[in-house]
Amino acid sequence: MRQVFEDLGFFIEYHVNNKYVGSITVIENDRDCIGYYSRKHSVADEDIKFTNNKVIKKGTQYHSYIYPLCGRKI
Repeated sequence: MRQVFEDLGFFIEYHVNNKYVGSITVIENDRDCIGYYSRKHSVADEDIKFTNNKVIKKGTQYHSYIYPLCGRKI
C-alpha cells in the first residue's frame, strides 16, 4: 500500500505549574510514546523561547508532551 500522507513531524507542548506555555515543532520523535504517556519532567538547562514571546527561564521545572502533526495529502 502506498503512502497517502506526508509526515510533517511532531510538536512538543511545554507546561509550567500545569499551565500551557508554548510549543515547538520538531522533525523526529525523541520518546517511546506519544500523548499523555510521553510526559517528561525536566528542569530547563537554558532559556526556552517560543514564538508567542513566552520564555521558560533557566532552572524552572516544567513538563512536556509530544504529539504528531497532522499530515498533508500527497
